[in-house]
Amino acid sequence: MITFPMGTNQSKIMNNKLKTIKSNIKTILGGLRDAKGFFAFKPEDIENNCQAGQFRTVYMARPLKLKKAGKERFPKGLEKVSAFQVQVGIEYEKKAKVIEGRKNGSLPKATRPDWAEYVNGSDCLMRHKTDHSRVYLAAGMVDNPAFKGGSFITDREGNTFELESIKELVLASELETKAQRPWTRIDIKNIIELV
Repeated sequence: MITFPMGTNQSKIMNNKLKTIKSNIKTILGGLRDAKGFFAFKPEDIENNCQAGQFRTVYMARPLKLKKAGKERFPKGLEKVSAFQVQVGIEYEKKAKVIEGRKNGSLPKATRPDWAEYVNGSDCLMRHKTDHSRVYLAAGMVDNPAFKGGSFITDREGNTFELESIKELVLASELETKAQRPWTRIDIKNIIELV
């Protein structure tokens, strides 16, 4: 993880934005989605507004994997809305701190998955090798103690839930605590806002 110092005023703005998204989620989900149910981000939008190495805050909504009972109770599905910070398009393996972390074992190896490839001419976009319609923002996770980020669960009607209250309806993989990782791939169809 990279530590990115940030002033408290900027952090408060980012933390408050997630609260604003939560209180207006019904309007946001309904107003921003296209006919296929995805947000309006396109690869060229990201490529034009994100240069490799820039720090960004991502607000995204991704579908939760539900058990049969969850699908019956929520036929339109549930989504996890989250906020976190990233550094877009960086090559971690070439950073001095990462090289040192690999040597001393403090950082795990971050290899590109075999199903993904970088989009030609892009430092921050990856796509699925066989399904080119699936495009991802490739980014390093940022460890910023001033920005708490966070997440919440919502349905398509804008009702919000705590994960604890619906945990019997989601697959076990949704409940696993994920190990911190130095990088991520974010499906651009799930991005609400990238600032």
